[in-house]
Amino acid sequence: MEWRGYQPETDREAVHRIWREVGWLPPKNEQADKALDAFLEGNRPIVALLNNSPECCVLSGEGSLRYQKENIPFSAITAVTTSAIARRRGFAKRLTTQGVLRSVESGALVTGLGIFDQGFYDGLGFGALSYMYEFDFDPASLLVNDKVREPIRIGVDEGEPIHEARCNRLWSHGGVSLDHPCQTLSDLVWRENSYGLGYKDGPSGEISHYIWCHPEQQGETTILRISLLVYKNREQLMELLGLIKQQADQVVLVNMMEPPGVQLQDLLERPFRHRNLTKGGKAANNAQAYACFQMRMNDIPGCLEQTRLYVSNLRFNLQVTDPIAPLLADHDGWRGVAGDYVVTLGERSNAEPGHDPQLPTLKASVNAFTRLWLGVRPATALSYTDDLTASPALLMALDETLRLPTPCTGWMF
Repeated sequence: MEWRGYQPETDREAVHRIWREVGWLPPKNEQADKALDAFLEGNRPIVALLNNSPECCVLSGEGSLRYQKENIPFSAITAVTTSAIARRRGFAKRLTTQGVLRSVESGALVTGLGIFDQGFYDGLGFGALSYMYEFDFDPASLLVNDKVREPIRIGVDEGEPIHEARCNRLWSHGGVSLDHPCQTLSDLVWRENSYGLGYKDGPSGEISHYIWCHPEQQGETTILRISLLVYKNREQLMELLGLIKQQADQVVLVNMMEPPGVQLQDLLERPFRHRNLTKGGKAANNAQAYACFQMRMNDIPGCLEQTRLYVSNLRFNLQVTDPIAPLLADHDGWRGVAGDYVVTLGERSNAEPGHDPQLPTLKASVNAFTRLWLGVRPATALSYTDDLTASPALLMALDETLRLPTPCTGWMF
């Protein structure tokens, strides 16, 4: 496979064609074209060539991953697209491998991506994150006070302040923040007829909390899709939910992701009744769960150095396999994280190359160990469904040690 960095002067038309062929870019839509150009500008694109023309494109961007109270260098593979004539040639897997390698070279200890389905990226060492929850609900059913302050309109011309507020939002474990403003600006302009509502309560009048909305007409009523819900504390969240409830006169349905750390059903009046009454209709109330993100550790010692667990030390041998290694056979440097480590989990966690015959052993793929480290599932549960094995005593000890909040990215990428 021949690949190189994206060259906008010569590659723009081909990459736009790829995105149209996969259905991600509408035809003859100037606003969407500009959104894609902005996205390409800030995401370090690389392209694979077929007959000297780009036929596969992978984008990646740097940011941070929140692990408990630590911010860990992170990189997201933000898009993988392959043209209609380049399918079944291995371009996507091999070019994504190069995207991971570039992430490592940029210093990212962890790489993440969104998936079209589970299984494909497992072959590159990625493991599935926890479920995210998407809700469709009648805004009138929100059990919050809708007597909130009059909001201000926030527009695309304030893209950088909107991005800054998003990066400064309330984070939770597993949260992701991407650095380049294009990661937010492209979201704002991707769909026509979108707008923002929020408040400027920052110390110098900066944007503090807001929602970004995409209305869709249903006759005389509206379905409101909320792609961004940004806040720093409980009071700001409740104010935004009250603002959403105010829209109920005309908006019959709101679609949004559940905010990290919040059980949205707690704030809905009689959710099962609403679901049953609207079932099968155009404004059906519903909730669905899916795990649409995967991550992999690129540096096990580096990640564990950032791990703070306020428990008694647990020490064990770790034998890790990494399926990305064969795809890097021609690369002289990093070839994944496979190997033997002696791991200590505790207030000062670490992983050192080697093996201690006095310690129990955990065997795992990097996919499964990443999920264990993040707290996606306990060790015992992963031993049932993933590539992870250990003695019952070690599994139980890991269950007791890695009691972590459910990881949630809080950022679609």
